Amino acid sequence: LLTGKLVFEDPSPGRLVADHITTRPTPPSERASQPISPALEALVMRCLEKDPTRRFESAESLGRALRAL
Repeated sequence: LLTGKLVFEDPSPGRLVADHITTRPTPPSERASQPISPALEALVMRCLEKDPTRRFESAESLGRALRAL
């Protein structure tokens, strides 16, 4: 939603799935046409972490982080 683009784009369904599993997403600020605050970008990148232990532990904790922005 921040960039108007998908996180990963590939015409091959297999490669697209592989990207979602293994590839670190490009930070939104590198793909957006408008500025994105570093704090918001860090929050989004945390949501996109491959390792579940590095993501927010609940929707409630994500909500608190969003409100803090």
